[in-house]
Amino acid sequence: MMYNIFLKYRSGTLNLPSFKLSRKVKIIIGAAVLLVAVAAAVIGTWYSYRAMFPDNPRFTLRHVVVRSIGWWNDKTAHVQQMTELIPGKTGLFQVNLADIRARLLREPSIDNATVSRVLPDTIEISISERIPRALLGNQKSSLVLDSNAVVMHRDKCLKIDANLPVIIGYPKDSVPSYGKKFDRLVPAVGLIMLTVTEFPDIRIAAINAASRDYLFFTMYYKNELSKLYRVYIPVKNMNASLVYLTAAMPNVLLPTETRTTIDLRYEGRVTLK
Repeated sequence: MMYNIFLKYRSGTLNLPSFKLSRKVKIIIGAAVLLVAVAAAVIGTWYSYRAMFPDNPRFTLRHVVVRSIGWWNDKTAHVQQMTELIPGKTGLFQVNLADIRARLLREPSIDNATVSRVLPDTIEISISERIPRALLGNQKSSLVLDSNAVVMHRDKCLKIDANLPVIIGYPKDSVPSYGKKFDRLVPAVGLIMLTVTEFPDIRIAAINAASRDYLFFTMYYKNELSKLYRVYIPVKNMNASLVYLTAAMPNVLLPTETRTTIDLRYEGRVTLK
């Protein structure tokens, strides 16, 4: 269909046809104008932000502060190497805090970490460390376990307690790599943690975890280091078994009692051998 537009002259004046915009067209034009305005504002804000923060030499990273209650306290050089933080060359607002935290958590001995900016030039890192709860194999071992049976290197841990229990009896080729959980020894570590949190009078010296059904451990009672007791305990319901053990200890400690092997594998019974 073709439309012809006729121009008419009246009294020497050129009359043009009038056009009326529809409501839909007006909305589209308004939206386009608004979109352009928003885009301009975003771009302007971005350039202003860059000028004020990431590209501002006043906010150049100059200090990395590392805080912890253990081995990692003041290990600034080590942390900078792990995280590739370079004081004097990195903009404070160019540092990806989540990435720094993720890198730190790859270290087996670090349980948790917080990373924050402190204006105008500092990254502050707070580290919570895994606590060694047992040695693997022998007292000179380089491998330790935390309360969740995670394998760590003793040289990057909190100071090793001289009385840390030793776990033996596991297949040597079953030890996982650093940072991995040693599932086979979860019951043994669970026993240690029960004595730490619920039964402090029991001090475990060593645990043999050769059996999957029970643990055989040696212990001292109430810091009486002159007498070592040997105990068999089932891995099921160890809390109840330790209750039976502590209830029986007054009789075990009698001067007339010479037996030092205690068997808890029979439910509700404490057998001396």
